[in-house]
Amino acid sequence: MIQDDPDLRSEIRLIGVTVKNTEKQAAGYKAAFKVKFPVFPDENGGISKAAGNPKVPSLILATPGGEVLLVHNGVIGDLDDMLREIRAARGR
Repeated sequence: MIQDDPDLRSEIRLIGVTVKNTEKQAAGYKAAFKVKFPVFPDENGGISKAAGNPKVPSLILATPGGEVLLVHNGVIGDLDDMLREIRAARGR
């Protein structure tokens, strides 16, 4: 999805955060679902709290400085629509 779009690929880095999971659980999730991006544990829930305790799963598009541009809660139903939302949030 993002890796197939030259503009998005050059500007967006995808990471995963497993809420209230240990490093071992995060690694297990990454292996079980064959996730190709980095996955970080959020054992104490601090990352989730800082992001406003979004529902799981969620997609949060933020700038390197921490400005949140887009929050999508729940499963992504239509990838093309999601890409349009991401582009619009980036102002392109």
